[in-house]
Amino acid sequence: MKRLLIILIGVCAVLTSCDLHTSDGGDLDGFWQATFRENLLTGEVVDMRDYYAAWGFNGGLVQMNSSLPDLNNLIGKYTRTDNHLHIDHLYRFVHGVGDMEIEDVSSLDFFGFNQLEETFEILELNKNTLRLKNERVVLNFRRY
Repeated sequence: MKRLLIILIGVCAVLTSCDLHTSDGGDLDGFWQATFRENLLTGEVVDMRDYYAAWGFNGGLVQMNSSLPDLNNLIGKYTRTDNHLHIDHLYRFVHGVGDMEIEDVSSLDFFGFNQLEETFEILELNKNTLRLKNERVVLNFRRY
């Protein structure tokens, strides 16, 4: 009986000390390779695969990377409501310096941002495909 009580107390201690955190991003969570960016104003289509552009979503954070030196190691916050994705508080990690807040939206043009706090409409989201749209671009992604 004493052994059973000790085991029960041990199990309770383990269960109460664990905090299981899950992301509520659903199908959005994971890594996405940017495939094409279509400019809605000019009709220009850019093959983003040439730049190894990728976005990753998890736990309310988004990370954006590319092969372009100034557009690597970007991280920000995201919120998803219905069919909209809002991204803000963007920083760029610089080795040896740390996180630097992005203050110039022109540096984010490559990723389709018009402003430092950008909202995209989610045109399509399933286990393989993500399509985002704002006033200026449509971004197409495939899941890694």
